Amino acid sequence: MTWKEVKLATLQKMFAADGTEIPNDESTKEYVAGMPGAANEALAMLCTAGKFLVKSIQIEHERKEKITECRYDLKELAEDFYSLSENQIFYENADGDYRVVTRYSRESQSKVVLTDNSTGTYTVYYNAYPPRITIATEEDYELPLAPEVVVLLPLYMASQLYKDDDNGIATSYRNEFEVAFERLMDDSRQPGKESWQSESGWI
Repeated sequence: MTWKEVKLATLQKMFAADGTEIPNDESTKEYVAGMPGAANEALAMLCTAGKFLVKSIQIEHERKEKITECRYDLKELAEDFYSLSENQIFYENADGDYRVVTRYSRESQSKVVLTDNSTGTYTVYYNAYPPRITIATEEDYELPLAPEVVVLLPLYMASQLYKDDDNGIATSYRNEFEVAFERLMDDSRQPGKESWQSESGWI
């Protein structure tokens, strides 16, 4: 779903658009100006409690003599780091050895301590903060979210932007959002329900 589609769906819920294009007039100017802030609020909730946006980084590790463990701060390696995915570190070397890494520990919220001192590439999957939406975000920007997550943005955005015009309708939209959000949270707690986006390194 593109940012334009999200904006258009939001305006349609506020009865400010009825076609396939976003009206460029005074009636929508304030709504559009307030959309990035409302979208970022919704994204923060959806991607840190509802359904994680999972990315990956790769750590090239060289075996160090007389050192039994190595610390890596994931916040320094990925600026959008939110939390570490459980049991999602994988090792691979030039000889084709590939395995799930079980010999590691966590230190604070963002540090990983590798007790496996083998030379090779460690791929670490982590839960990421969503990318921020700004007034300069291009309309064709594709939000990197699962379909069931991104479709909730217009509900939340309309509930925030339409309060001064019709608080009853805005409250109805917020209630719809909360019900869907709760369902999303329940799904994310079940094994195998987490969606992820694999990336090599940081972009």
